[in-house]
Amino acid sequence: MNTPYNSPFKYFSNMLTQNHITNINCNIKEKIITRRWLVLLLVIVNSLLIQNIGFSQSCECTDYLYVNDQNGPVHKFEINTATGALTEVTDASGNLPFIPDTDGFPLWTPHGLAIDNNGSIYIGRHFGGDNEIQQYNCAGELTGEDFLGAVNQQRLNFGSYNGILYEPDNGIFSGQQTVAAYDLCDGSLIGRMQINTSATLNTSTWGFHVDDTYWYVMDYATTNCVHRGLLDISLYNATGTNTGSQMTVCAGDGPHMGITSDAAGNMYIVAKQDRDGQLNDFEIRKYSPTGALLATAADPSNGGNISTPGQAGFWGARGLDFSEKSGYLYVGNFENCVTVFDSDLNQLSTLNVPNPGAGNAKGVRIATECCPDNPNLSITENICAADATGTTYFINDLFGCEAPVCEGIWTEDSNTSGGSIAYNSCNQSITVDGNSGCAVYVLISNGSGNKNCGVLDLSINICIEDCTSTPCTTPNCLGISTTRNN
Repeated sequence: MNTPYNSPFKYFSNMLTQNHITNINCNIKEKIITRRWLVLLLVIVNSLLIQNIGFSQSCECTDYLYVNDQNGPVHKFEINTATGALTEVTDASGNLPFIPDTDGFPLWTPHGLAIDNNGSIYIGRHFGGDNEIQQYNCAGELTGEDFLGAVNQQRLNFGSYNGILYEPDNGIFSGQQTVAAYDLCDGSLIGRMQINTSATLNTSTWGFHVDDTYWYVMDYATTNCVHRGLLDISLYNATGTNTGSQMTVCAGDGPHMGITSDAAGNMYIVAKQDRDGQLNDFEIRKYSPTGALLATAADPSNGGNISTPGQAGFWGARGLDFSEKSGYLYVGNFENCVTVFDSDLNQLSTLNVPNPGAGNAKGVRIATECCPDNPNLSITENICAADATGTTYFINDLFGCEAPVCEGIWTEDSNTSGGSIAYNSCNQSITVDGNSGCAVYVLISNGSGNKNCGVLDLSINICIEDCTSTPCTTPNCLGISTTRNN
């Protein structure tokens, strides 16, 4: 995943400038401008029938860690693939944090954090105001206030996959314990899936995570169990009566907080342990995909906020996420800002990010962001009509980087398909309904502000071909799903 994919369209690579903070923590503001290969794209935005496409372009891609601080700001760190080290990223003005708590619309104790397949960031506001979700782009610019509306949700945690936002409803729907699915374009409720438990989950159920197959929900206090269910939207309905195929792991005493998974399906959870009648021991636990306990790390006491780099500690752990590129687990907590572990839960103290401002790091998410090596790329993709009718394709997928280009929006430049290609500007996707015709889509960015790819002038010519009688023409004939790491 770290080696760029070669492409006949690769001409050259640009070296640009990005603002970063070195020797960082959650509050220090020393700035150094470094020249580096730059990267930015993010995770994908799909609908109901989705076609996943293999990578075809040469792009530079990097993992970024987003961290919500309950005190208001949102931090963003670049993850060094080779070492796992974190470098904090500034806002467009060269200041920290990446999104301040006074950025036009106060975040009011941000908790939930999700990143969609086009790279938009969704931040849940909890306490002190309406419990709503705000939308930002990957440059940290506010793009949607009160997204999904101020419904009666705690917005503690949620996740996004294929253009859908999944969120546990904490029993507000007719007293049922369900996971709700919302359309990210219009915020409408698609349906619900019942959590397969006879227990009443605590209304402050905190941990929630989605990968490319499952959602995972942590019961905060009642049963101390992890429930895992399918994302398959066909299993969701208005009444939330379906459960699909679910697994439950009751993971000892708790209550439980954050949860995440790796590509192998292993689960990592945060648990508060009850020692001598007091909840004073935080643990990170690793479970196999079948629920077998594999490893444990513990922090038995609160040593207070850590102000210097390289110190051990993760008391008050909340959110966590796993980077496949570095192979490390990143945990937001109250002692350090971020504590780093290897996959066996050995703490890598030298990589820990300190917390001199006594922040409370909570929601944590990793996003892959990329830039195409050729900033003036024009390509053609042919789609086989026989395999594609009724299928939605996301233009970032068709473009072919490891993750979508988030520094700009794909817009329709021309469409001669006569209705065979229908464009959805909200999620930058097309839906095929015919067997011929072409459409051209462009992404243009001036590289200003907090953008890292520089000036971009990209175009993709998408054509539908009838491949039933003769083979489709080169360069590609899509329509057969290929594996893609989202």
